[in-house]
Amino acid sequence: MILKTLSEIRNLFDAEDRRQWPVLLAASLLVGLSRSLVLATTNSAIAAYGKGEPYLHYLWAVGALAIAAVGIGYFSAIRGQIVSSRMGIRLRNRLLQRLRASNLRMIERVGPDQLHWHLMHTVRTLASTYGTLLGFVGAIVMLAFNFAYIGWLSPWGLLMALIITVVGVSVHFRQERLNMEPQRRLDQLSNTSSARHREFIRGYKELRLSAAKS
Repeated sequence: MILKTLSEIRNLFDAEDRRQWPVLLAASLLVGLSRSLVLATTNSAIAAYGKGEPYLHYLWAVGALAIAAVGIGYFSAIRGQIVSSRMGIRLRNRLLQRLRASNLRMIERVGPDQLHWHLMHTVRTLASTYGTLLGFVGAIVMLAFNFAYIGWLSPWGLLMALIITVVGVSVHFRQERLNMEPQRRLDQLSNTSSARHREFIRGYKELRLSAAKS
């Protein structure tokens, strides 16, 4: 099931976009590593300053790493947005082609407003997931290096960091599960609101002629 899903996701990207995957993955890894090194180098600079040792070379390293993290992150964000946008366009085209070949009763049952909502909102959400995954990779790398650095400084500090992270992740996922039903209702209300707006625009002439309807 997972392999089938991954295969379907892969088919949403063309060959040119798939060639970008290793580059974007490497960029996300470098961003996470650079951010972790910024933290470690800053801590070393503070420690050197407290001992009265030379510390300016640490600050230069912090600046270079910060610039690298921002630059690589900007490149990754722009390229990831381009790939996501292309995927969204192809997904909409594919859905429109299937819609053209669909049963008329099914289209009438679902309704044009809901179909339009899925074409715009759902596809946009799916396309933005690609950029979210790239950010997730960078965050995981940064978290892993930060854990390693904290463990090198203090095993007890590493234990506390792990406990806090596990508790935080558990609370987050629990909250996400609780939010699923409200989010579904919110999507339905947004769909209804969008439908009312389009009805208003389509019938604006009649509304201008009838104060009661307006």
